[in-house]
Parts: sequence; structure tokens; C-alpha cells
Amino acid sequence: MNNLHDKFIKERLLERQNAIDFLKVAVPANILSLMELDSLMPSQNSYITEDIRELFSDIVFTCKLNSGKEAYCSILIEHKSYKDPLVEFQIGGYIFGGYLQQIKSKEPFRVIIPLVFYHHEDKWAYRQIESYFQDIPEELRKFIPRFDVLFFDVKQLSDETIFGMRNTAMTTMFMTQKHHSEPIELLDRMEKIYESLQTQEERNSFERNFVYLWLRLRRMTRSLILFRKVKINP
Repeated sequence: MNNLHDKFIKERLLERQNAIDFLKVAVPANILSLMELDSLMPSQNSYITEDIRELFSDIVFTCKLNSGKEAYCSILIEHKSYKDPLVEFQIGGYIFGGYLQQIKSKEPFRVIIPLVFYHHEDKWAYRQIESYFQDIPEELRKFIPRFDVLFFDVKQLSDETIFGMRNTAMTTMFMTQKHHSEPIELLDRMEKIYESLQTQEERNSFERNFVYLWLRLRRMTRSLILFRKVKINP
């Protein structure tokens, strides 16, 4: 996977504490309360088939449920930095691919919770698959697969919530994703994040994000210069 966003986010979320802090803001409280987050572990599994591996990237975690039984769920995170048409069918392929993997590995079934992590200035409303089928007899609708997906749009997070996470890696990542098209606002928030750092470990974490931040700012600046040239010389 060659996408800058995907590589950056995957690297950060494969660190266990980062993943836990991410889920705390991305998953609804009623679902989160069922999970034993201390048991969260990244999985080596991928639900992507070989034919689309160069186009997509997913992150899979396993987590115990706090029911006291040896029950697990798998959390599938798919990151999108653009509005991806028909993503609902892609997620459906992931889910059933995951269950087929469980069968092949002779594992007990564990529920797969799909989560789409989206960041872009354009609003995107996730659709159910059945919404694509119009004017069909009601008797046939029962044959259309239906499953829920957690849709997390980082733009909907307030800056106060992001600053309050006290996880430098996640704060920097979320702030960069939320303000990736606003270079001045982003630099201002990065300065506030850096000023709030209290330990060398936090500073080291911030510095590990700096390359991604610099690349994003460089691309944003290039786009702004190009826009101005086009505007001046239509």
C-alpha cells in the first residue's frame, strides 16, 4: 500500500495504546462497554484478498468481551482519505472474507466489527447496501445482505476532545487529519500541542509524527500555489 495516509495511520494504530485510545473516541459507548480493552491485540490477519491488496489496506484487532467467557470480537479498521464510492460492498467482502478465514483456520467464530475511519473536507454519509436496490419487490429484499458499520469522521471531533486525549501520537494524528486542508490552522494547533508536552517521551512521540506533518504541509502548500496560479492565469 503506497498511500501516505494509510501508511502513517497503520503504523500508529498498530501500537496497542494508540489503538485503545483511538477506539475510545471512535466507538460508541454502548459497544465499547462490551469490550475488555486491556485484552486488545493487533492481529496478523488481513481481510483483503490478493487481487486488491495494492489498492486497499485494513487493520485488524482481536479483543475479549467482558462477559467473562472466552469470547472475542475482531475489529476491522478501514481508513479512507476520500469518498470511496460503493465502499459498502468492499466492507461486505472484508467481513465475509474474515469469517471464511475463521472457518479455514478452524477458529471459533468471533464477531467482526467493521469501522471506517474517514477524513476529508467533503461530507460523506455511509449507506446501507439495500439502499442501492430501488423498486424491487419487498419479498426480494430479504436476500440483500445487511450489516452495520461504525463510521468515524474525524472532522466531527472537536479540537477540545482531541487535545484532551493526552496521547501525543493520537492527538497529532487526529489534528493533522482534521485540519489537513488548512495549513495555517494546522500549524497553530501543532504549536499548541508541542507547548503542552511535558516529558521527553511525549516529545519523541511528536517528533516521530513530524515527517508526516511536513509532507502534508508541503503538499498543501503546493496545492495552494497551484490554485493561485490558476486563479491569476485562467
